[in-house]
Amino acid sequence: MFVPEKEAASGSLFQTDVRRRTNLSTATNALRSAAAETHDDFLGSSSEKRLAEMEDELNRIVDRDVETLVEGMEEIIDLSSVGSVDKLRALQDSLAIELRTETLVRSCTSLMALSHSMKMLWLLGDEANGRRIQESQISSLNSEIAQLKARAAQLIEELKMGNSTSPDPSDHEMNLDPTPPSSNNAEPSN
Repeated sequence: MFVPEKEAASGSLFQTDVRRRTNLSTATNALRSAAAETHDDFLGSSSEKRLAEMEDELNRIVDRDVETLVEGMEEIIDLSSVGSVDKLRALQDSLAIELRTETLVRSCTSLMALSHSMKMLWLLGDEANGRRIQESQISSLNSEIAQLKARAAQLIEELKMGNSTSPDPSDHEMNLDPTPPSSNNAEPSN
């Protein structure tokens, strides 16, 4: 890292907020393993409890952002005045309104991001609907397989009985005979 001579001589080095990669000490490793164990305990807790905690956290976020929006709108209404005011007061009010609108925009953005996250959680976490669709597909495929097995067994029985000489004209769903059908009344010409 480049340090100007003037700063190096005075003893104040330039500090950054960038993480520096270093070897981890045993104490740090122990702290991390303890944190991982508590995290595993959290994951092992009941699903109902975790969902309730998530719901409470999301409700707190929504309440905070809505409260910020309400307070911001009230303050903007209080600051906006119709009438003659001196320039200093007008500039102060203008700055306060601008700062408050930025806060309102941040709160709205936070609520929008939360709404998007909730939609994604709902779409990706709707296991009951996914299971219901999967079960209906499985049952329809199982019934189709059973029908095909019954048809195959019927065809095998027909082949064993030699009953294939007089095919049923209404039974043309599955023709296992590779030769094309021939007409019985057509005679070869000499």
